[in-house]
Amino acid sequence: MSGDPHEARMELASWFAKMLAELDEDHVDDPAAIDDLRYRVGKTFAEWRLKWGYITPGSGGGQT
Repeated sequence: MSGDPHEARMELASWFAKMLAELDEDHVDDPAAIDDLRYRVGKTFAEWRLKWGYITPGSGGGQT
């Protein structure tokens, strides 16, 4: 992992793309399993944002 934030974000994006490709390779076609994964990723992302202080009012919290 480099110290460059942009490079780190690009590495993360590449990692996510690899995960999605694996879903295709494994022929994951169960909507319930896909929804479960989406829920788990969303929950983990929210917990990460709370831990590192990246939650601000109106930043994706569903508020209008």
